[in-house]
Amino acid sequence: MGASVLSVCPLSLNREYKPVGFIPHGFVSYSDYPVCIEIKGIRAATARKLSYNGSDSTDQIYLYNDACNPINDKKHMAAYLKKLELLAKKEIKFDPFC
Repeated sequence: MGASVLSVCPLSLNREYKPVGFIPHGFVSYSDYPVCIEIKGIRAATARKLSYNGSDSTDQIYLYNDACNPINDKKHMAAYLKKLELLAKKEIKFDPFC
């Protein structure tokens, strides 16, 4: 099952399970890419709002899966954009020396 994943810690991944911003070519060793940000305020209630299946787990948050892929349907895109809006309002802590 393909999915968009938000892992607050240790790594944010795109649909191809590559670090966000990467063009998906070949194998990526996650340990080569330290995480320099932390998204604050992701607790169970927020995780439920972000998770495509309403999970309150903060370990891994899947924003969508193949059944609700935002590129396939306007209502799925609206739901996805609402999740991004919620994330955009969160405080981000950046560590330039990570």
